Amino acid sequence: MKKEIKLITAEETYDLRHEVLRPHQPIFESHYLGDLDPRALHAGVYIDGVLVSVATIHPEAHETFETSPEHTYRLRGMATSSRARSQGLGSELLGWMIQELKKRDARAFIWCNARVKAREFYERLGFKTEGDVFDITGIGSHYVMWSALK
Repeated sequence: MKKEIKLITAEETYDLRHEVLRPHQPIFESHYLGDLDPRALHAGVYIDGVLVSVATIHPEAHETFETSPEHTYRLRGMATSSRARSQGLGSELLGWMIQELKKRDARAFIWCNARVKAREFYERLGFKTEGDVFDITGIGSHYVMWSALK
C-alpha cells in the first residue's frame, strides 16, 4: 500500500466532500466560499493513487474569537471515504495540514464547526470546544471547536 499526503486543488475535494458530507444535497453545496482564496490550503490523502481523504483550511474570522483576522483560519470539508475510515488517515491529514499552515503563518488560530459525532476526534488532536451545541439546517448538530497552533 502506497500512501501519499499532498496539496490539491479545491476542485479535487468536491466529489469526496459531496459523497461523505452532503450526499443528499446538490454537489454545488460542497463548494465553499473560501475555497478559492489564494491562502487556502486543500490537501488529500492518496492510497495507491486513489484520493480517499480531503480537508480544507482557509482564512475566515469567527465572531466568537477575539483573534487577529489575518491569522484566523477555518477548517472545513474534512471527509474520508467509507472504504478508508478507521485507519487514522483523518488525524494524519489534519496533522500534516496544521504543520503546513504553521510554516506559512506562525501565529495561526484555527476553528471549525465540528459535527457532534466528530467532537472526540478533534479533542484528541488538541482542539477545544467553544459554546453549546447548535444545529446547521440540513446537516445536523455541531460544536464550534478551536486550536491556537503554538
